Amino acid sequence: LLPRVPADLSLLLPGLRIIAADGPSANRLKNAGVQEARADIVGLLDADCVADPGWLRSLVVALRSHPEVAVVSGRTSYGTRTRLDRIMALISRSFVDRDSEGPTRDVTINNAAFRRQVLLDHPLPERAWAHSSMLQSEPLARAGARFWFSPGMHIIHSYAGWKMEREIRASMGFRS
Repeated sequence: LLPRVPADLSLLLPGLRIIAADGPSANRLKNAGVQEARADIVGLLDADCVADPGWLRSLVVALRSHPEVAVVSGRTSYGTRTRLDRIMALISRSFVDRDSEGPTRDVTINNAAFRRQVLLDHPLPERAWAHSSMLQSEPLARAGARFWFSPGMHIIHSYAGWKMEREIRASMGFRS
């Protein structure tokens, strides 16, 4: 059953297609979308994230300006609702989010744009936890892919506190 698309969204994006797919994981659904995509650039933004207004423009400009780059990722924050949100964003994101635009060694798949062929050649790991960016980054890096960071691709990610931190650490090989 396909979701209903709001009428104003269909007016803004007349070429919008909704793809229905079955799958046990978000990565399975993303891979299905990549298979159906028609564009050379595929943006990935998790459903529990809100993108800044310039997000799409920033990713397109970054990939068009740097044809050697396979993937561009952006800045992720957890909002300003609580002090914990701000502190944990600093702790969790400081090793990934750079101060300025430029090359990076990490991909953040909840906030990224890939050249479609890269994802066709290296699909997202479907049996992985939600926090599987490293599982995607490492094989791409070994294959010679270059990554870029664009701070203009800023998103606010929903944040579930310590429960989410435990899940993130467990998916990176740490258990609590």
